[in-house]
Formats: sequence, C-alpha cells, structure tokens
Amino acid sequence: DDNGEPTGERAVLFRGYTAAVGSTEGTNRARFRIHDPKDFLSVIDAGVSFKKATPTDILRYISKTFADNQPVFDSVTVDADATSGRPLVEQILDDFTLGDALKQAISDETIEDELTFSTNRDKLVDVLSLVTDVTDARVWFEPDGKSGVVLRAVNADSQQYDLTPESAGTPRVIANNCL
Repeated sequence: DDNGEPTGERAVLFRGYTAAVGSTEGTNRARFRIHDPKDFLSVIDAGVSFKKATPTDILRYISKTFADNQPVFDSVTVDADATSGRPLVEQILDDFTLGDALKQAISDETIEDELTFSTNRDKLVDVLSLVTDVTDARVWFEPDGKSGVVLRAVNADSQQYDLTPESAGTPRVIANNCL
C-alpha cells in the first residue's frame, strides 16, 4: 500500500533464470542477476516451413522448440486465443500492394504460400517477429502458476482502469512510469 506494507496475497509476476551470481562488498552480501526467458529466443535455431499455418500454430511451434532447446523451463504453453485463426500467409497477402504485384509480374517470381526459416540464418526470435509484425500482436512470457511459463499473445492489449478513489479496486502497478 502507500505506506509500504504488503496487501493481499503474494503472486508470482515474473519467472526468469539466474544468469550470474557473485559477491559484493561486505560480509554475507551477494548479488545475482535474473534474466528474462525471451533471451533464449535469440539463440535457438529455427529451421521450419509453414504452409497455411495460423499464428497460433506458429506460436505453438515456438513454444515447443523453446521447451526442447533450453535447460531451464520444463513447461512452456501458449495462450494465443486472441490472435486470428486465418493462415499467416493470407494475412501477409492482405497487405500486398499493387507495386508489389507489378514487381512480381516483371521478375516472373511467384508468390509463395509457404513461410520458410533456415537453421543457418534464422532464430526463434525471427519467427516470432514475423508473427507480431503481421498480426500486430503483443507477445510476452509470464509464469504459468506452477514451474513453467506461458507464451501469451494478445491483439487488443489496451485496457482502461478507473483510478478514482470511488473505484471498486486498484489495478496492479509494476512500475509507475507513465509520467
């Protein structure tokens, strides 16, 4: 609360992994650093092709590959109900312009209906970046209530809160940096 006293029940808001442990000045003092699960996304290779895959299918691939290729989190699930059920390729073609079509006609290239990622070039972060760019979704990891994490994807992530004294409850504020 405003006086620095705990209110309500404790809740796990973040789950990470210990990346560094070391000593600091003084007796019986130590320092450790907790890193975000997202750090693994930039080191895990992504070698896969998607044909008619929805954003949720691709997020499931990311979570399975993530779980199989890092030693920290045993359980990685996906909560992506808010993303579109249409194939990602169709969503990409929605933004295809007349200029893009003319370039295709001049170069005799065909429009691929398959998304391909190569292990020697692409990482999971590249796959996730394509999904978030096309669907305009916001994606993050959060604790699953046990010992794993949930990869959550949300399209409409804005919410309104009543912060007046007459409101029924106060929202959770992790960092009040809006000003």
